[in-house]
Amino acid sequence: MKKITIGICSIGSGVGQSVVDSCKFFREKVSLIGLGNNPLAYGAFDCDKYAIIPSYYDDQYIIEIEKIIKKHEIQILIPGHDDEALLLAKNHEKLTNIGVKVLSSPYELVLICRHKSTYAENFHEAANYFVKTYKAIDIKDEFFPLIAKPEQGFASKGIEIITTRDDLEKIEFEPGYIYQEIAVPRGQDPSYNAFIKQLRKGNNLQVSEISLQLLFDRNSDLVEHCATYNTLKGGVPIEIQPYTTTELSGFIKAITSSLKRLKAFGPINIQGRITDHGFKAFEINPRFTGITGLRAKLGFNEVEFCIFTLIYSIKIKKLKLSNKYLGIRQVASKKVLQSRVISIKKEDSVQKNILLTGSTGMIGSYLLKQLSDQGHSVSRLYTQEKELIDNKKGYSITDLKSGKINLSNFDTIVHLGFARPNSTDSEIHSSIVNSFELATQAAQSAVDQFIFISSQSVYGFTSNGKFTEDCKTNPQNNYARAKVTVEDHIKSITKLSNETRFTVLRLASVIAPFDSNLSHEAYSSMIVSLLKNKTITLSTPNRLISKIDFHDAVDAIDHFTNYSSSSVYEVVNIAPNKNFSLLETMKTVAQELGKTEDMILTESIENEEPNNLVISAEKAEQQYDWKSKTSLNKTAKYFKKHLGY
Repeated sequence: MKKITIGICSIGSGVGQSVVDSCKFFREKVSLIGLGNNPLAYGAFDCDKYAIIPSYYDDQYIIEIEKIIKKHEIQILIPGHDDEALLLAKNHEKLTNIGVKVLSSPYELVLICRHKSTYAENFHEAANYFVKTYKAIDIKDEFFPLIAKPEQGFASKGIEIITTRDDLEKIEFEPGYIYQEIAVPRGQDPSYNAFIKQLRKGNNLQVSEISLQLLFDRNSDLVEHCATYNTLKGGVPIEIQPYTTTELSGFIKAITSSLKRLKAFGPINIQGRITDHGFKAFEINPRFTGITGLRAKLGFNEVEFCIFTLIYSIKIKKLKLSNKYLGIRQVASKKVLQSRVISIKKEDSVQKNILLTGSTGMIGSYLLKQLSDQGHSVSRLYTQEKELIDNKKGYSITDLKSGKINLSNFDTIVHLGFARPNSTDSEIHSSIVNSFELATQAAQSAVDQFIFISSQSVYGFTSNGKFTEDCKTNPQNNYARAKVTVEDHIKSITKLSNETRFTVLRLASVIAPFDSNLSHEAYSSMIVSLLKNKTITLSTPNRLISKIDFHDAVDAIDHFTNYSSSSVYEVVNIAPNKNFSLLETMKTVAQELGKTEDMILTESIENEEPNNLVISAEKAEQQYDWKSKTSLNKTAKYFKKHLGY
């Protein structure tokens, strides 16, 4: 399934972040575009891309967001603020016409939810469950205490407690205020005594509330719901615990009838409190909430359900809020690279602190020099102790495992060091263990970029066609299975932390004239045989396998090391622009080396069973502006020069 592109509005808000947190559970299925007007918005750096848009109070908001939708091909738009939700709902038809689905109820319902004073009137089926609302002129002394709050307020802002006539006179001339009875917690509520004590002092102690989340389908039928008991601080839920909806069943039945009549769609959040007179509701918000992400962690991922089941009619696992856990919201922090901040001008070349594994190998040694020549500070991590002893510079894998390396000092980790295809099972297993440790610590240390060099062998073989990054893996040997295992581990890490951007480069088989490569790479050893005027025999002359020149491999890794990707997890094939059969390859090489084609023997071409491994490099070129530069002729010349023929 192709990724669904989701635009998350007000990305710096609690609701926007909560939606992002919910998406972490199905991150591989979606591409997230953060939308907001703050370049340092916390949630922006958890998204694949971030776009600056005007404030929703700006006259150009809809015009600009239409441009962003078209540019990034956004398929679903999720509002993150009440005022924004109203504006998007009002322009629903215009946005739908450009191909985006706005996750919102109709404008009329969204507008009704803004006017708290008319809840009983507009949701008349559930009128008895709402706190009573009064006009200032109708308030009698026996009604005190009352709560005064802005008619279209949110997040418990601007709330006042009215206990006397004098208090009322101070507020009554303020425009846009409404006056409601206070939903006092019932006597057995843990917060009751503290609430009453503060109420007598004229304070509104926001200690607890019930949050009821309802989800409606296209027919405005209630399809899922859950409730939590929330402990508040400054009006913001900081602790939530699952709450049975048994006591709320009467209200749910009544409000569902109202919301079906008003054509509700998607999430509807209702806040209220259990009083001595039953449940009393005092606020309705037709959107996700700041605890949406926390509910997802407890098993009720309403964002996933709305996207896949309500919009695309794809069944997912049933939503069930686990009663075994509590949810806690307190503080969080994030480290981001300055170059990722949109408003800061990017330099053409940014020096990085890089940690490189595999620096003593065929590709690693050249990559080390190339990156160092560019001005980067490159440190080496050796996976074998003997390498460190010989070189006396860098870190050992033991240093990593014992916590002696502060990975937070590095901007990028390039993990190239790995066992070879012909290595022992023990060596391959060690590579898996070391890779797990390095990738996990990188995420824990919030390293900005981690590049893992994988292999095209993870795809297996086919009789025709090319493998793209979206194809399923089908490893055929322990080496390929090890690469897939590490890839899967990295992918799982991104579900827990989004601060490190992981890039997996699936490298085609490398042709190079080095001793370390000649022992296991057939094409390289055949080229050397031709140089030595030896006859070679091709048992599968028509076989197609992607082969890449050593120089191109180094260039590709260098390119992605210097590239500032915005994706949390990305897989990219690294391969030549054109693929040749084994016979075509050797004929081209022989001609370049001045050898005769009669040195190339073939066996039973007619009976040959195709067993190809060709990968597509279109993504690397189209999305990342990289493509191979070295032709087969250049490869042959390099072999001749390097080996002294």
